[in-house]
Amino acid sequence: MLKKKQRLSRAEFTNLLKQGRRLHSPYFSLLYMSAAETKCGLVVGKKIAKKATMRNKVRRQIYAIFGENLASLGKIYCVLLTRPNITSLSYLELKTEIEKAIKTIK
Repeated sequence: MLKKKQRLSRAEFTNLLKQGRRLHSPYFSLLYMSAAETKCGLVVGKKIAKKATMRNKVRRQIYAIFGENLASLGKIYCVLLTRPNITSLSYLELKTEIEKAIKTIK
C-alpha cells in the first residue's frame, strides 16, 4: 500500500480524469499528467470481479507494483483504471504490463 501522501486526493483524481493523457492496454488504462510530486490512484470496479476479495487482491498487487516503481515514475499524477480481464493475469504478468506502460509514459 502506498503512503497517504503518495495517493491522489479526490480533487486531484477528478482533475486528472478531466485533463490527463491516456495510455491503453488490453488489461487497463493509465491516465497521467505531469505534476509537482508523484502520486498514484487506482480504480477496481465491480465489473472486474463480483467478490470483494478478488478486487482487493488485484488492488494490493497493483499498489505493490506502484510502490516498487515509484522512483522511476518521475513527477507525475497517475491513475490506473482496470479492465475485467486483468484477473486472468498472474502477478509477474501484471508487473510486466505495468512496467511496460511506465516506460512508455516517461
